[in-house]
Amino acid sequence: MQKKKLYRIKNWSEYNQALINRGSITVWFDEEVIKKWYAQNNSIKKGHPQRYSKIAIECSLTIRAIYHLPFRSAQGFLASLIELLHLQLDTPNYTTLCRRQKNLRISLSARKSNEHLHLVIDSSGMKVYGEGEWKVKKHGKSKRRTWRKLHIGINPDNHDIIVAEVTNGNTHDSESFGAMLQQTTVNASNFAPRF
Repeated sequence: MQKKKLYRIKNWSEYNQALINRGSITVWFDEEVIKKWYAQNNSIKKGHPQRYSKIAIECSLTIRAIYHLPFRSAQGFLASLIELLHLQLDTPNYTTLCRRQKNLRISLSARKSNEHLHLVIDSSGMKVYGEGEWKVKKHGKSKRRTWRKLHIGINPDNHDIIVAEVTNGNTHDSESFGAMLQQTTVNASNFAPRF
């Protein structure tokens, strides 16, 4: 059995700064979103006209989903972001978000089959327990505890997960590339693997 490679950190200042940067948050509003924040053609339907556009509701609900916030907290979080960015926008009310999310349809653009695709492949280790983590903690090391690797192929342009493969813990990304390539509907000549 091969011994696992040990990586020695030699650039401590860069490594330390990289750990600090993991907690950094950068938020910006696209100019197009700011222009389309309020609804335009409201005279189409009967009843009270909608104040906020679909993109404003989608933006608010995206922030809510990312940070796992209740509606009221999402409204407060978005209001504080708008205030910090000095934007002249109003925040959708939590009742508006709750009501409008029912009818919100998000259209995802699909990639055309004849387009070239750049695929970024990386893996992550997953700990798998055969008999449960409690037993290991109570009675010591289990023989059935194993590691698996999840290899994911991502389109770097829109961050869509194109392919995924689960292998043993000692399988390298380059070894699983062939099986992952077969999962795609794109021609093999369109790929330029880089590891």
